[in-house]
Amino acid sequence: MKLLDIYESDISIQDMGKGKENLVKTEIALNNSMFDIILMEEPENHLSYTNTRKLLDLINSFSNAQIIITSHSSVIASRLDLKNIIWLNNDGSHSLNNLTEDTAEYFNRLDNLDILRFILAEKCILVEGAVEYILLPQVIYKLTGKTISELGIDIISMGSISHERYREIALILNKKRIATITDNDKKESLLGTDIGDNFSVFRGSTINDWTLEVAFYNCNSSYFEEIYKKKNTKPEYRDKPCPKGLAHMLKNKTENAIIMAANIEDIEIPEYIKEAIAWINE
Repeated sequence: MKLLDIYESDISIQDMGKGKENLVKTEIALNNSMFDIILMEEPENHLSYTNTRKLLDLINSFSNAQIIITSHSSVIASRLDLKNIIWLNNDGSHSLNNLTEDTAEYFNRLDNLDILRFILAEKCILVEGAVEYILLPQVIYKLTGKTISELGIDIISMGSISHERYREIALILNKKRIATITDNDKKESLLGTDIGDNFSVFRGSTINDWTLEVAFYNCNSSYFEEIYKKKNTKPEYRDKPCPKGLAHMLKNKTENAIIMAANIEDIEIPEYIKEAIAWINE
């Protein structure tokens, strides 16, 4: 027997779907000033991304009680301030309360969807973008004979050059193995690798290997000139002359990454990438 029901546009809350029902019930709970502590278990369940953001706005606007949330959502974690995160694992509890305000705000603004993957990962390779993300699983299999799942490796695209933000989190949580594969962008100060106990950065050792496509081309110039010889790509990049094969690689990065991934057995791997894969599997 129904003693109380809630309607919106003549639709009962029980007929709106679990996501909407959870959102309404959460709002009712938060608006009740009689609670000192509110426990929420995985509030993102059944919610679309848009409704999850509505939930976060609701939680952020609430200040009448302490809220403790358990969640597997990176959106929940980053938008509610990483400094509030307590990570529970077999080693105990690990707080990110000492994270700098600048880094916490960075992930809050970024709405990073992979931050929990990073926190939970035993081994992780950080890359700049989609090209490396597409290519690395095949590179790793070629070099090790094992998949990233078998090796327990996560690959996360930062979407930018932000590995120092991740380094800060890794140091606080004492993460075991984090490798960053990134470009040196022809800067002398960024040449080569920076090896640490738990966090290492791998780049081309010379300005001639200033970005990933160039490093692969330098190892496989004949191969790429052959497969792209019929393309109409102009042999220049950023208004400077360069071989046609390399120009096509740089101007069509995602397409080139897919082709490389499908033909990785025919391609030589740059040394700094070999070093990264070897280091993370030590």
